[in-house]
Amino acid sequence: MINTLVTLSEGQIKKIKTAYENKRSVKIFLSYKKIEKSGNFELLLTESQKESFNKNRALGKGLILELSYEQLKRNHSGGFLPLLFAGLAALGALAGGSAAIANAVKTSQHQSAEEEETKRHNLEMEKLAKNKSGSGLKKKRPNLTANQS
Repeated sequence: MINTLVTLSEGQIKKIKTAYENKRSVKIFLSYKKIEKSGNFELLLTESQKESFNKNRALGKGLILELSYEQLKRNHSGGFLPLLFAGLAALGALAGGSAAIANAVKTSQHQSAEEEETKRHNLEMEKLAKNKSGSGLKKKRPNLTANQS
């Protein structure tokens, strides 16, 4: 097997991780843009995969790589997968922290808007109360004289 640098998207990384965890092979498409330069991940490829990789790079074409579970195991033990999994965990934690911050900001904005509405409502009610003068509630007394006749 030959070490080869490739550029992988986050989706491709997750696809590889899932295949490894489920003990299955995986197919990933690498566009020409992802193989024209040195990549950010090192994969162990078979000789025929490496030949196809180099041929497509020379032709300016992308390719579909099928990585067997055996290749994924070898990549995991000595390749990039352990680092990749650690990076995914850190990325997940970062995304979770970002979501919590965004949620806190949204909640704060909602509470602020709610407080403003409450203040507006209370001021309006006070204005209405100042302009009215009432004598309060009066309980009507029953007319006892009419009933007694």
